[in-house]
Amino acid sequence: MSKKSILHILLAGLVCQAVSTSAVDVVRNGGFDEVLVGWEIPEALADLFPYDAALGAAALRPWNMAFDYRGPVLNQPLNVPLKAGDTVEVSVDLKASWQHDAGPRSVAVYLEFLDTAAARHRVRVINPDDNEIGTDWTTFTTTHTPAAGMSKLVGVSLAIETDDYFYADNVKVSTPTAGAPVPELEAVTPTVAYGQNLVIQGRHFGTGGRVLLSGSPNGLTIQSWSDTEIVVEVNDPCVGGPLTVEAAGVRSWQPRRVTITSPHYTLATKPAKVLAVLGQQLSIAVFANFENNFAPAEGITFTVTGYGSGVAQLSTNVIYGRGGTQLTFDTAGLSAGMHQITVEATGGGLQPRTTTFEIDLRQIGRVEMSYYLTSDPLPLEGAHFTRQTSAQVVVQIFDTAENEITGELPWLPMTSSNPSALDVYLDPAPWGGYSLLVQASGAAVLTLTAPNGSDWTASVSATIPAHPSIVSADFLLNPMSNAPDITNAFTFVASGAMSRANWGQISFGVTTVGGGWGSGNKSYTDMFILGEATKPGEYLFYGGGTMDGGSATAYRKLQVVNAPTTGLIRGLVNQLKSEMHGHGHGIEGTLEFYDATSGVKLFEREIWERDNRYTVPHLEPGVYKLRWMALDWEGNPLVEPQWYPNAATIDQAQAVTVPANTVVSNINFFVSPAPVSVSAPPEITEPPAFNPGTGEFSVQIQTESGAVYELLKSTSLLDHSWWPVAEAWGDGEPQTLKDTEATGTKGFYRVIRR
Repeated sequence: MSKKSILHILLAGLVCQAVSTSAVDVVRNGGFDEVLVGWEIPEALADLFPYDAALGAAALRPWNMAFDYRGPVLNQPLNVPLKAGDTVEVSVDLKASWQHDAGPRSVAVYLEFLDTAAARHRVRVINPDDNEIGTDWTTFTTTHTPAAGMSKLVGVSLAIETDDYFYADNVKVSTPTAGAPVPELEAVTPTVAYGQNLVIQGRHFGTGGRVLLSGSPNGLTIQSWSDTEIVVEVNDPCVGGPLTVEAAGVRSWQPRRVTITSPHYTLATKPAKVLAVLGQQLSIAVFANFENNFAPAEGITFTVTGYGSGVAQLSTNVIYGRGGTQLTFDTAGLSAGMHQITVEATGGGLQPRTTTFEIDLRQIGRVEMSYYLTSDPLPLEGAHFTRQTSAQVVVQIFDTAENEITGELPWLPMTSSNPSALDVYLDPAPWGGYSLLVQASGAAVLTLTAPNGSDWTASVSATIPAHPSIVSADFLLNPMSNAPDITNAFTFVASGAMSRANWGQISFGVTTVGGGWGSGNKSYTDMFILGEATKPGEYLFYGGGTMDGGSATAYRKLQVVNAPTTGLIRGLVNQLKSEMHGHGHGIEGTLEFYDATSGVKLFEREIWERDNRYTVPHLEPGVYKLRWMALDWEGNPLVEPQWYPNAATIDQAQAVTVPANTVVSNINFFVSPAPVSVSAPPEITEPPAFNPGTGEFSVQIQTESGAVYELLKSTSLLDHSWWPVAEAWGDGEPQTLKDTEATGTKGFYRVIRR
């Protein structure tokens, strides 16, 4: 379907009206015909490229984006003066990877305004229900009237607010007045030490404003300011990162990265913002990155401001090297609303640093529970079942404003009042969920419990025929130890002779070592052993068969426990960017165990998890030093190896005692990207440009002395598909980078500064 023939949908609460002939579209490259020219990628996504070459549109969740990322994907600064009564017309084409159900609202378009007091206001203007975004392009339009006191429109952004996949195109923001130029950066001093001047060259800087490094003006003192050049002195507590010029409240496009060469440290939290419900306990990673041989003997000390120890508690208050601390935050005594938490660090003779994160604390308003036996959902309340089965239970949670928040919350516990007849199983994996196990005739009340103790219930019942059915299903051992030399048996007995049997496990791996039919083929036994180092927990088995009159299947839960006389450790592997371990979410690496006295490596355990939590069971009691490692397929480090806790060497590591029959918790790591061979991370200094595949491609860039520039080419725009075709050494003058063999396959080009 062509975009021009798309049906325009009028959202509830959105007003659609014709755009005045005098209205001006102020968005540059809203149709992405020039790829991402005019758009900027947020610092949190600096390693990604949110563009789909096949669609010629913005990809709001690139394939390797962190699973837990929520927020802006593309921003564009604007500079549009407003007067009282002005309205802003906004439209965007959206497309889904697949047809979604109603409830979540994954895609949002935001406008940013400046008021007469120079305060910034971010307003969500388009946020459709996911089921209104089809697999063909659909156009959404709204008219927004800025609040009183708004003097200028200064930005538009596209955001993703769930973990689903969507695309955007033809972004338009129409205003009565044409936009004025935004500040543009052309050259910036790439490295600077405390006490030195930083020179910024460009245009449209105006007569004054602010310079921001990593979003903050702290430590930056303006020495001179003209429309084309700014000189600032850099001092503590300034930290390196993306540099932005803000002139008359309007921020520059395409930030340039500046590296601070003086010894210092930076702070950050992950997540920076989290949605939670009343009573939920949160775990926030606070990262401290020690730069340029910063190594204070007394370490740095963390404190949390504004909340007592009963609400906010740090796993450690002092660290002596690159790493971090875990902040546990209990929301039980708080009220619904936005809460901002500030963590301060002091030490090393430097100015204090702070980092903040926000909690969007909601109250659950209602819960809907349904189940699937076929393709259509049915209400769980009052459900009656007439055969043994496992039904998928879907829980939808809404806040008091009727926003669905299910996907932002951890799995909530669900219990049954009659588990022998109708039981509940929760697969806790991110892709898991609830299953209702219909096992025998009877009735039960299923109860879902919120963190603050509130309950929601559903009454269910079953009448199971005597035949065909599975009359019993049991384990020889339940609970079962995870010791590797133990054999268990799962036996299920049918109401009649089975012509065939089926059995297995869900989200679980075992090795079958024997088994077979019982007398008259009315029973079957599967003999099995657990996989190596199986984690303690609850696992689901099923067994059934085909009989005269039909088939039946029964489900049973096996409780796995840590083997007696062994220990277990668990903790978190925190990473500021979730793709550091080679994929968009989770962790994959090796936990190495060393003798704490001799320093000899004893063994290692491979760990692969879909989130950042890990468990290492069945450990020989002892005293160890631990190191986290993560390598790519070629054996190159993906993250900088770290000893526990926050240590760079085994001598700095702390011994961990693992007693028998004990769980050792909070063995946490805070990993950083593996060191690279360049003096500063690569930075996109020119947006990708398109070449049809004939002749020669060239681009002129303004270089900076001491920097190295590469012209890269890609045919797919995937993050790891770029290869260099030309190189230049910066001398402070304009230079041209060329691909003299730009023939054959069409491609995209970009310039990076190393």
